[in-house]
Amino acid sequence: MKKITAISVFYNRESSVQPSVASLVDQTCDDCEIVLVDDGSQDGTLDALNRFAGGRVKVRSSPNIGFTRQLIRTIASTQSEYIAIHGSGDISLPERFAKQSAIMDADASIGVVGSHMIEDRGPDCEPVYLRRRVDRDSRKRLLQQNFFAHGEVMFRRNAYDQVGGYRAFFQYAQDFDLWCRMSRVTGFANCDDFLYRRSHQPDGVSFRSKTKLAQVMYCDFAKHCHRAVLDGRPDPLEDIGPAAILLRRRSRPLGLWMDRQAMKLARVGRQAEAESLIHASIQYRSGPHAWLSAAVVKFPSVSKGWLQLKQLLRGRSSSPKAS
Repeated sequence: MKKITAISVFYNRESSVQPSVASLVDQTCDDCEIVLVDDGSQDGTLDALNRFAGGRVKVRSSPNIGFTRQLIRTIASTQSEYIAIHGSGDISLPERFAKQSAIMDADASIGVVGSHMIEDRGPDCEPVYLRRRVDRDSRKRLLQQNFFAHGEVMFRRNAYDQVGGYRAFFQYAQDFDLWCRMSRVTGFANCDDFLYRRSHQPDGVSFRSKTKLAQVMYCDFAKHCHRAVLDGRPDPLEDIGPAAILLRRRSRPLGLWMDRQAMKLARVGRQAEAESLIHASIQYRSGPHAWLSAAVVKFPSVSKGWLQLKQLLRGRSSSPKAS
């Protein structure tokens, strides 16, 4: 049995298979198996994955059941001590597995390990180097931000099992929900190296407004569940079931995010998406600011005047005072 199982789930990513999987095969750590999962792709993804099959690389396929359920099923079928997730199309640098597992080998109280990350933001943009601070006790900090990308993380199986693993309810933000629950039973750490490169996927979750909204809403609900447990109350999802996401109070931070995102969409001419999003945001926040945001998005002339007013006010606040 290998110490590490690396799992990568692919769906219609034929062109990304070769460099992404090659980065797993080229890891300096030999004590790992690689499980590649095709989630019912309709292109040539499965054929591309099968070219790597053999030795420590296993390829599995099934009808499309979704990313979260594939992770649950795949992890349940393996027995390694550590699990490494790898995003389809992304690149794990050669020493990632060796350095992450070394941290957990040296300290049994650490159960989740990330790394610094290089993020590609498209062919016309320079890559961004993201350094993240990670606290050993991350329970409260996770209420403020998710400081891990899913694919960069390696975690300890016994901590994963202790909290019940991924929850199938979370079609999106399944990683953030898992980190929140794992933070209550184990410590977190980060490699002080750039060991992961996240690729630019124009059809990925983060680049489509509807799926990005779903991701943010699920993330906000995961935070809601985590806060309840930290406050000594039952986890709403476990206590009530899926209806808990409908019964919670309005989330002002979620409404503010919708406002900002609608403004961005309006500025780049995606007017229909912007208007849909701003109408949704009014369900989460009310008052003059909410309606002003709606007017700015709805009427381009108002938007232009509002931006000019903001620039004028900024200019006044930054101008030197007379002596």
